[in-house]
Amino acid sequence: MSMYTEKKDITKANPSPVTVLKRDANNLFVEPKDEDIETLIQESHNRDRFAAKVNYADQWTGNPNSLDKAGNYNCKSCNQYRDPGDKCLWVDIKKVDGKAGSCRNWEMINAGDPEIVANRESVDVASYGVAENGEGFGCHRCPYSSRSVRGPDSQGRALWCGYGAFRVQPNACCALNGATLKDSKNDLKEGRIFSTKDGKTFNLIKDKI
Repeated sequence: MSMYTEKKDITKANPSPVTVLKRDANNLFVEPKDEDIETLIQESHNRDRFAAKVNYADQWTGNPNSLDKAGNYNCKSCNQYRDPGDKCLWVDIKKVDGKAGSCRNWEMINAGDPEIVANRESVDVASYGVAENGEGFGCHRCPYSSRSVRGPDSQGRALWCGYGAFRVQPNACCALNGATLKDSKNDLKEGRIFSTKDGKTFNLIKDKI
């Protein structure tokens, strides 16, 4: 029997069933210990959800251009980065940190993928941040990931993402990566942080948004 617990919330307005997953003291999803088909299907759907909503990508899921084989996702390895000047073609920012900066729009360098000078997204909308480790992001650095208690899945994903409830590759990443950030203008240090127009800031884990 699947370790997932399902809460049926079917209404005329929205017939989709709602699945309630166990969480730990840090508000992260607890990994199930079974490999039942229902569990695997739910896990796969959770992964696809993150690919669609927060740009998760690995070797088989999401946009393949969004996968950094090195697992760093830093600006200097992005197709929208230009040097000299540490310029970004997409985010509306004067200068990025080539070694440790990144955003949700990272994409691999591809000579066959022409870019334009756009600068359309704000720093907040792009989830731009600079990793305190000086190297970048990736699931292997994310505090929301841990070694899977069940081991790798059939495609070799060996880490459990407690934020999305699915197994991941170490070199994968998403826009909600929790790597510690350097101090920003909002004095934010930890996790993927978003700010609102009124200046209030929220930590995705601590404030449960």
